[in-house]
Formats: sequence, structure tokens, C-alpha cells
Amino acid sequence: LRRSVRGLAGLLAEVVAGLAARRTAAPPGDAAAATGGAAWGEACIHAVALATRQDPSLWWPFAAGSHAGGSGLGTALASVAGDSLAAAGARAGALTALVELMDAAAAAAAEGAVSEGAEAGACGVDIARELGQNIVTIVSRIVADFPEDEAIDTWAEGTDEEAASPDGNPRPTDDDESNELVLEAALDAAAHVAAHLRSPAAAALNTSVEDLIARESWQARHGGLLLLLRVANAAAAAGGCDDAASAVEVAFTAASG
Repeated sequence: LRRSVRGLAGLLAEVVAGLAARRTAAPPGDAAAATGGAAWGEACIHAVALATRQDPSLWWPFAAGSHAGGSGLGTALASVAGDSLAAAGARAGALTALVELMDAAAAAAAEGAVSEGAEAGACGVDIARELGQNIVTIVSRIVADFPEDEAIDTWAEGTDEEAASPDGNPRPTDDDESNELVLEAALDAAAHVAAHLRSPAAAALNTSVEDLIARESWQARHGGLLLLLRVANAAAAAGGCDDAASAVEVAFTAASG
């Protein structure tokens, strides 16, 4: 069974890359293409995340297109995760898959430097760095735009009477739940990146937090604080008391400003 699953890896990677290419080439407003066309597209993306977690050494080369000559699974997943028109479940799954591929590439780099030579290790380092940067870019864009301008009143005050439940409390709409799903996936990805304290991706995340908090938009500042909380938690979990204290100080300064 394991051998059969490994044999399907290339096909699954091609399917996901094909979905992304279809969406990119679709005319503006083509909702079917933007959402992947069907639930199976979303299922394939989630399958990549799960398969990478189970067998990272097999999957990380696909991130850079080392198999099948494609533009790279990482590029395809980043395209889906960063597309506001894509289905929420597909975007969340793509973010999760990007995180798994980043971890797999980083592990390959560490192992390659010892057992496979510097060239393999360098390749893994480059892929992990690129994936990490893509994750930070996508996450920053997601939190900076949440909630969307037209959804602010409903999100902050719950004033939409049509969305109220019988007990008088606001009931989330489908759009609300989709946006929350993408936001949670973005914050989970940020927490994972932040846990690699000395990595280039973590450094990029810190820079992004500073940029978001410095903006005029309250959504961007709110998003920056959410990311900063993940940075502080990661530093505290790793025993980096100074880093955690610094993050908390920045958060209080930003909140009071």
C-alpha cells in the first residue's frame, strides 16, 4: 500500500499544479475555475498536506518542480493560498501544505549536509527559504485585509438582523465562516514559521509584523498584533525570554499608540 501511495505522488502533484494553472488562465469572473471547479480539487490539496507530513523525504523535491518538469508544487500552492477568489477550504489546505513542504525541505537540507553532500543540502535550504517567504507574504496579505471593508459592521458589532439567531445573538454567515477559516489557517501557518526562531522565514515574519503595525489601516494593525502574539508565544515556548519580552513590549506600544 505504501508503495502504491508513493507511486501516486507525481500524479497528485500534477493535479494540484494543473488546478492552479487553470485558475491563472481563466477569464476574470470565472467562479468555477477560481474555486478549483469541484470539491475534489480541494481534497487533492489537503491530500498533499497529509501525504507530505507522512513522507516528507518523498515530497519536498516536488516543491521546486524537481519532478515532472512543472513550475513547482510550491508555486501552485502559493497561487491557491494567495487567491482571494479561491474556495476557503482550498486556501486553508494550501497554506497547510506549504508549511509541510517547508518543513520537509528544511529537514532534507539538514540531512543532505551530512549524508548526501552540500549540493543536496543547499537545494533544501533554498526551497525552504522560498517557501517560508511565500508563506509570510500570503499570511501578511490575509491578516492585513481582514475583515473586508464591507464586512466590518457585521464582524465588529453583529448588526445584521438577517444573520441573527432566535436567541438574539448574531449567527455567522457562510462568508463569515469562510473568512474565519482562512484567517485561522494563516495564523496557524504564522505560528509554525515563528517557531523556527532563527530561520529566514521567521525574520521575514518579524519584519512583516513591524510593517503591519506601522500602517494606518486598523485592519493591518489588528493583523500585525495577531501575528505578534504568535511570535511572542513561539519565543516563550522556545525559551527565548528576551525575544518574548521584546515582542510583548512592541505589542503594548502598538496597542497604546
